[in-house]
Amino acid sequence: MTHKKAQAPAVELPRDGASRGSVKASSPSTKRRARAARGTGEQRIVDQAISIFAEKRFGASTRDLAKRLGVTQALLYRYFKSKQALIDRVFEDVVADRWEERDLTQLLDPSKSLAERLTKFYQAFVNRFTVQRVRLFMRVGLDDRKLAARYTFPLNDRVLFPIVTALRGEAGLPPPDKRPILRAERELAMTLHGGVAHIGLRKYVYDSPLPDDLRDLVAFYVGCFLEGAIPTIKRLNKNPPRGRLGTNLAVRKGGPIE
Repeated sequence: MTHKKAQAPAVELPRDGASRGSVKASSPSTKRRARAARGTGEQRIVDQAISIFAEKRFGASTRDLAKRLGVTQALLYRYFKSKQALIDRVFEDVVADRWEERDLTQLLDPSKSLAERLTKFYQAFVNRFTVQRVRLFMRVGLDDRKLAARYTFPLNDRVLFPIVTALRGEAGLPPPDKRPILRAERELAMTLHGGVAHIGLRKYVYDSPLPDDLRDLVAFYVGCFLEGAIPTIKRLNKNPPRGRLGTNLAVRKGGPIE
């Protein structure tokens, strides 16, 4: 399958000659306008860089980036002291906010059924899918493992560990502080998480004909998961599998390490 690559439009920014020092210090209103203009210019660079990094690679030079952005290198460096600074800003805008604290909190809310908690949590998750966000995750995993590790969300601690804990509660099994989590239990929770995450790849990488509203699909995934997860977690705790899957996860305060 081939995709036409649209050239990123040039970013309209102040000319190099319009320096920050040209603002008169005696005018507060002028200062506010200048700060707003600088913020707008900086954000325009970030917005265009998001598309460039998602479409291409992180290995592009600052010269190439400036050319694609339609600005000079000098102007690019005026806003970002290095390419890494620009990459960091891109990830702050696109990647770092993929989980809202309220979503994580409601995942542990005992006043709601597990089906409702998981459905709302993963519906909020897929609602944040964008072509740039999904493709950037793919790019960073392939292009820069160190960068990937830097922005990896503590998935076990914040998501998979609570799901296993909730499943055990539904199955009438001891909590993890009484019986350590098996690697097989973590993988059981990962089947749901990985399946939902794959929706983003299907929609924004493989261009599968999925609807814009993914809520019903997520609810279907959760329903199918729970039908099999409860009897499976009972079986795992009664007869742990042999080999690595049957061993305990190392645990620290707040959840498993790996």
